[in-house]
Formats: sequence, C-alpha cells, structure tokens
Amino acid sequence: MADDLKQLISKKADETKRHFDVVAERIEHKIDILVEGFEVHTEQLKRLEGVPDKLDKIDARLDVIETTFESVKLPV
Repeated sequence: MADDLKQLISKKADETKRHFDVVAERIEHKIDILVEGFEVHTEQLKRLEGVPDKLDKIDARLDVIETTFESVKLPV
C-alpha cells in the first residue's frame, strides 16, 4: 500500500513537473518576444535622438524665410 502511494505521488510529481516546464517554456518565449520588441524600440529611439535639434534648426530657418518673405511682400 505504501509503495503504491509512493508510486502515485512520484507519478503525479513528474506530471506536475512536466506541466510547469511547459508553462515556463511558454513564459520564456513570451519574454523573448518582449525583449526583441524593446530592442527594436531602443534602436528607433536612438535614431530619433537628434531629431528635436534638427527640427529646431529647420524651424529657425523657416522663421528666417518667413521674415524674408514678409519683407519682400511689403513693397509689392
């Protein structure tokens, strides 16, 4: 009787371990997908780091063009 109980417990423990292994593998896969997404976003952010400075420079040039245009428009 005790041996049967030990066998049943061992069998259930092995079954439970297999289930946990499957769940852990799925979680690891989903974490890998998240890591890949973060890496892609990090690369995109690195490429965009200089964009605000470039936009400020473009905005300043547009201000100069607008001022020039206004001064040209006045005599006409």
